[in-house]
Amino acid sequence: MEDSKLTLNSFCQLSENHRTKYTWLYGNLLATQTASEYSYHLYLVDGFYVELVFDRRVREIISIDPLLRTENLLKYLDEVSIDVLL
Repeated sequence: MEDSKLTLNSFCQLSENHRTKYTWLYGNLLATQTASEYSYHLYLVDGFYVELVFDRRVREIISIDPLLRTENLLKYLDEVSIDVLL
């Protein structure tokens, strides 16, 4: 349903819990990077990018926010799966 898509502004106004649920339901995972303590997951959601940061030690989501600046996408360039976009 095209009408069920959220705008970037509407997504930002959701609680963290609702942003997480919406991303799981409607987002496409494009890339994942793992550091010693955290893992970073890049999603495409309704035409904008969302980064989910997960603390691997305590097994908890630290943040889930849209990436508003293109330079924040640079760390994912080598790992983006183009198949998801097709």
